[in-house]
Amino acid sequence: RIADGVAPDLDALEASDPTLARGLRRLAAMAQALQPEAPAGARWGPLRQLEPIGAGSFGEVFRAFDPALDRVVALKLRRNDAGGPMVSGRDFIAEARRLARVRHPHVLAVHGTGYHDDRAGIWTDWIDGETLSARIERDGAMAGEPLLRLARDLAGALRAVHEAGLVHGDVKASNTMLDRDGNALLMDFGAGFERNGEATRLTTGTPRYLAPEVARGEPATTAVDLYALGVLLHRAATGDSPEAGRVSATIAPRALRALVATLLDDDPARRSSSTVAASHRSEWSHSMPDMIVNLYDLAPVSPQAQALRDSGVVCRRAESYERSVVLAFVERLFPDWADELRAGFAAVPPNVYIATEAGTILGFACYN
Repeated sequence: RIADGVAPDLDALEASDPTLARGLRRLAAMAQALQPEAPAGARWGPLRQLEPIGAGSFGEVFRAFDPALDRVVALKLRRNDAGGPMVSGRDFIAEARRLARVRHPHVLAVHGTGYHDDRAGIWTDWIDGETLSARIERDGAMAGEPLLRLARDLAGALRAVHEAGLVHGDVKASNTMLDRDGNALLMDFGAGFERNGEATRLTTGTPRYLAPEVARGEPATTAVDLYALGVLLHRAATGDSPEAGRVSATIAPRALRALVATLLDDDPARRSSSTVAASHRSEWSHSMPDMIVNLYDLAPVSPQAQALRDSGVVCRRAESYERSVVLAFVERLFPDWADELRAGFAAVPPNVYIATEAGTILGFACYN
């Protein structure tokens, strides 16, 4: 306890064992000297609040300092006043436990939860950046690689959430953080619930992101997260939410527009069957920087390839110089898979396929 910075009652110990008390006083002095110098600020349990960052109907968020980890963290505290709807401390801690079950580079990492001064709280990684909603409000619609990267990041995050047996329940732009390097992180699991096979009706959430089946009173599944992702991507790509599920023709590239249309499908079964091609479905299918479609299903003989041909995308075996372009890309971004790709090159004929549109390589697939 002394090493952790917790002071014992040495005065009481002095009466019964003065030798031990003197030794512990010296140890306490050493521990105090080794403690990092924490910035000034109000305390909540082990943390020092540095500055308020934001507030919502259920809680407040602070930039805080964790002396045990010697690092800045984000601290979310439950509201305990009459200024908004109440959420129990038990619910707050349940949110932290849900968040802690998911370990993924694009899901906010939780460090701890507790109850101090009659307030429940959660502390997480501090992200030096801004919310996606703030980014859109300031700069307008996104395009190109930043937009596709957003889709890939959140697709991977949701896949990890669903594989952990959870439904997020409130995917939206204000629950997505963008760090200084452009990485997107999903946060705020306050509306989440277990995927336990029981019928669950979503009672919270943001109206513009709610799936049609929720409005119909049907049980919520992972498909509600996919619909919300479609709304989020539509807003990121256009600056506006979709109207009645209709997808803007301005969204580019075409593959992203098709993905958003699938995510916004009124039928949750068709929506979930896509499970977001923006993520990785096959160990030998990787996206080129400006592409989001998963090409594992796009070999020249597939129905999907024929549909793409009809829309101007051609899937064919890669030429020699095109294989060199693909290999250079893989060696730079996916070095662990470069040997697999070389093995595909060594086959006769080489088993490397590409998708092209107007002379631009959109993506590739390699089959060994």
